[in-house]
Amino acid sequence: MRKSYFLILLCSISLSAFSQPYGNEWINYSQKYFKFPITKNGVYRIDYNTIMNAGIPIGNIDPRGIQLLGRGKEVPLYIQGEADSVFDNTDFIEFYAKRNDAWLDSLAYDTPNSLVNPYYSLFNDTAYYFLTWDTITNHSRMVVENDVATGLYSSQPYFFKEAISYHKDEYFHGVTNLFGSYDPEFSDAEGWATNSFGFNATRLEFLSTKNLYLAGPNALFKANVISSSDDVAFNGDNHLQVNCSQTHCYLILFLMVIKPCD
Repeated sequence: MRKSYFLILLCSISLSAFSQPYGNEWINYSQKYFKFPITKNGVYRIDYNTIMNAGIPIGNIDPRGIQLLGRGKEVPLYIQGEADSVFDNTDFIEFYAKRNDAWLDSLAYDTPNSLVNPYYSLFNDTAYYFLTWDTITNHSRMVVENDVATGLYSSQPYFFKEAISYHKDEYFHGVTNLFGSYDPEFSDAEGWATNSFGFNATRLEFLSTKNLYLAGPNALFKANVISSSDDVAFNGDNHLQVNCSQTHCYLILFLMVIKPCD
């Protein structure tokens, strides 16, 4: 009876493991893919000559069937002149692409919330995008906005702008045990940050807030802070004080995310 139960359990585990996704389900092996790297966030254009030089038979492709995949999803495209089903020598493809940051790195941690620096990858800053094509003509496209009534709108007094400052000066290996060994898994306080600073030390960080609008709502300041050491002789030996010394700092709401190393 015990052997029977063990067999049933083993079969259940095997079936469960087999049904797990691998992350490459988006690949259609009957199609060809043109792979290219992206190292900076921005708007990119692929023109007719670039496509021809890459060896893509664009003369035989309906541009409405062109598709771009990157960072695990389909990327909306703007394709000039695709409505006539022909990619002419004056046509082009435009899209917004992002480099590789830490968008997927959280999966490497035992606890995803332990990711220290969401803006800098632990492994590589290059993201690869894949251009392909098929006979389907309803792929993701940017919506062209033709607004001719701009005079009817009143201007807004302010808008929110996100200013980001991140560092990759030093790599911290995260939580250690009493013997000074690191956890083999990615753990709290592990990742890229500024160089460490010790007792009674200070560090200045500057964020550009050009054209500050004083009559608007409060700004929000958020920071990830990790401790780079843990003195076993003291309980709660890491302390941090944050001051804002510039004008109008009363407008800032602080949100600190502390990553302990103890």
